[in-house]
Amino acid sequence: MRPFEANKIEFDPTALPLSLDVPLTRFNVTPYRRGAAYIEVPVQLGASVQLRLENGQPVPAGARIHEHGGTAPVGSDGMAYIEGTAGDNILQVEWDGGRCLTHVRLPAASSANQPDDGEQLICAAYP
Repeated sequence: MRPFEANKIEFDPTALPLSLDVPLTRFNVTPYRRGAAYIEVPVQLGASVQLRLENGQPVPAGARIHEHGGTAPVGSDGMAYIEGTAGDNILQVEWDGGRCLTHVRLPAASSANQPDDGEQLICAAYP
C-alpha cells in the first residue's frame, strides 16, 4: 500500500460462506509510512430455514418475520432467509389470521457449525 494516499481495498464476497452477509466489500485505507492498516468489516449472520406450524403445515407464504427491527418474507413451503446475531434469536411471524413464535440459534461467524440450509423450525402459536 502507498502511505499517505487512499488505497482501495476490495474483497470477493463469493469466497465467503453463504451464511454470512457482508454489505460492504470496498474500503479506502490511508496508512502512515511503514504503518499497518486495520479494516473492520461488518458481518451479518444468516440462515435459510423452513418454518412449520405445530400441526406440521408450512407457515403461509407471504407471512412476515419480524427480527432485530427488520422484516423478512416467508416464501412457498415456509422457506425463509433470516439474519441475526450469534446466539439465540427470537422470530415473530405474522400473517393474515395468525401469528407464531420460534427461535433459531446462530453460531459465531468463525464457527464451522453453521445452520444447515433448510433447517426446520417449529413455530408455536401465541395469543
